Amino acid sequence: NEQKNLLVKDDSSLYGFQSPYYWPSQHHTPDNIEYAIYLYKRAQRRRNIHGLEPGLPDYEMDALNNLKKILAGKWDYVTLQGEEQLKAAKDRKKGDKIINDSQEKAYWRVYRPPPGY
Repeated sequence: NEQKNLLVKDDSSLYGFQSPYYWPSQHHTPDNIEYAIYLYKRAQRRRNIHGLEPGLPDYEMDALNNLKKILAGKWDYVTLQGEEQLKAAKDRKKGDKIINDSQEKAYWRVYRPPPGY
């Protein structure tokens, strides 16, 4: 196991604590289906809120298209899960949505970092 040292910079903001689900210490390595659901939700959120085509960064759009090909037989499951998670998120308070979205984004930035990161 490779250990990493992470530094916390004082930015004078309130501290946010991450939900245990997203803790790296849970030894949970995400699979392609989970990543596809995350990308699908991000793309749908942009489309539903802003009426835009998916405005994902190029590397995420490429990953989403690649996962559609790889998971063609399971894509209905991916979209169903994504839609259900989006429906559940609608019932949350705005602050909770923002916190959950930022935690999820940070989680995927660790496990599927952008190119050159």
